Amino acid sequence: MNQIPTIKARLAAFEEEVRAIRSGGEPSFADRLALESLHAVRDELQAELSEALSRRWVEVVELRLSGEPADDGRLPLNVVSDLTTTLHRSFYTTAAYQENGREIKHVRSDARIVEALDFQLAGMRQGSTRLFFTAKSQPDLFGNSLAHETLHATFGLLSASTDDSLLDAVGRVGTEGARRTGAFVSELKKHGLEASFRWLDEGGQEVVWEGTRRRITSLEKGLASLKQQEQDTVEISAVLDGMNQRGRIELKKLDARGKPEGRLYNVTYSLNMLPEVRRLHLGERVVAMLRRTQMFSVAAQRKRTTYLLTDIEPGSRA
Repeated sequence: MNQIPTIKARLAAFEEEVRAIRSGGEPSFADRLALESLHAVRDELQAELSEALSRRWVEVVELRLSGEPADDGRLPLNVVSDLTTTLHRSFYTTAAYQENGREIKHVRSDARIVEALDFQLAGMRQGSTRLFFTAKSQPDLFGNSLAHETLHATFGLLSASTDDSLLDAVGRVGTEGARRTGAFVSELKKHGLEASFRWLDEGGQEVVWEGTRRRITSLEKGLASLKQQEQDTVEISAVLDGMNQRGRIELKKLDARGKPEGRLYNVTYSLNMLPEVRRLHLGERVVAMLRRTQMFSVAAQRKRTTYLLTDIEPGSRA
């Protein structure tokens, strides 16, 4: 029996209980006792989740290809090579961003990421129109896996169907990850292929991307039109207002008097920041360093600012 969805649902319920208590203003003595109990339960659930995920050793991703070049169930070797090379680069650049927020231009420049993910073409079926790739799961002590985060971010980008969701998804994979994924999509279009991506995620749910010709053309255009306008670092004093299981927190900024000013920052964080985030509690005051990136979509004439957490500590400088 797959326990992972049940454990994740209980963790989500825990976060809601904590949020409900915190929303009532300054916690009473009874509230503080309840919060301590809830945090102890969370730690137990995180340990259970880590144990359940540790039993899963490898991720398997299937890529089914169709279209005129694949009608006879076979593909030329150069086409297979083009697709696997661009996909390989896309996954590794996205993985580097998931691990520590770095943008890498040369995949082999980080041997540690390559070894940790170990993304491989594991086999082919029906000639060469069904390709199977594997990656190491290797969850950490908190139950988080670089392969899981990389695949979720990649599928999120491929599945983005609106201008706003595309800009949000780029914030999850980084600009280099988006560029590399765009190169893979361009190879599909160049060779006149459609694609179906399938992966059974850590919760036992099938994640699917159907890359029709129309979808591939739209995604290629959207990714090609993205421009990074500006990137800098900002420091804010804030209250930790929310956190979820997919590498995001919400920070409510404090004004000069230490009062919430109403502005809410939706912030992503990489796996290397997880220990620092896990030490914090909802409603706690923090000082956070954020990498601010402004992206502009030329095609949609839209701008989006994303924030990546680079450092966080309890306290306030307001």
